[in-house]
Amino acid sequence: MNNIIASFIVISGLALGWLLALFGVSEHNRHFNSNTVTHIEIDDYRNAQSISLPIRFELTLKENQTYGVFAMLPSSQVGFSGKGAYTHNHQGMMFMYDTHTPLELDDAKEGLVEQLFVRPGAFDGRMTFVELDNDHAILVGHKVALYLQP
Repeated sequence: MNNIIASFIVISGLALGWLLALFGVSEHNRHFNSNTVTHIEIDDYRNAQSISLPIRFELTLKENQTYGVFAMLPSSQVGFSGKGAYTHNHQGMMFMYDTHTPLELDDAKEGLVEQLFVRPGAFDGRMTFVELDNDHAILVGHKVALYLQP
């Protein structure tokens, strides 16, 4: 009798594991949002100009060493989405983009700042990942510093 019960439990466990593997997703993601302000300053010997623009940024780090990114300047109606690979170690993170797709919106401004924002390679290179606690972090790169929250 015990052999029958043990066999039933083993078969049930295998069936349940097979169903979870078939229909479940075993890839864990870490999704971050950032709604901050980007500040661009141009200092020339003749004059100085600066502009502050709100930025919306979403980053998804996947367990298979790939990432997805979405960035947008809502006031200018420009942005991009992209995918690529990343590596990380004790010094920080390295982002290498594979695809970069600018958003095509009707009301998009076409100024210099907007063109620089959507160019390919705007989000790549080495960045330092500073973890503040389990829910908040700062991603610091040579072009951007983002306060991230899940």
